[in-house]
Amino acid sequence: MLLLAACNQERSEPEPAQQAPSPEEIAGTYEATLADGSTIRHTLNADGTYLDTDADGNPAENGNWRLEGTQLCYDPEGSEPEACYDQGTNASVKRIENEAPAPE
Repeated sequence: MLLLAACNQERSEPEPAQQAPSPEEIAGTYEATLADGSTIRHTLNADGTYLDTDADGNPAENGNWRLEGTQLCYDPEGSEPEACYDQGTNASVKRIENEAPAPE
């Protein structure tokens, strides 16, 4: 009987590996609330550039971004080193615009 029961079990197919989203799919504006309660907006452009602004809309940082596995990496202009983050580990993040505004 045990053999029969084992034969009747359905085989589950392995799930296909998920592809990383493209820069076009990630591009948009996000609002992050940090642990201290402050907020910052990240505008990620499909060309791999980004602009961070504070709660008043003042530019805070800009540079290049890239996806490295499950991490989003920011390489700010200037001498600051690149930093990579897992989504949601350092802040609560929500998407507020699906597309980044067109550069002026």
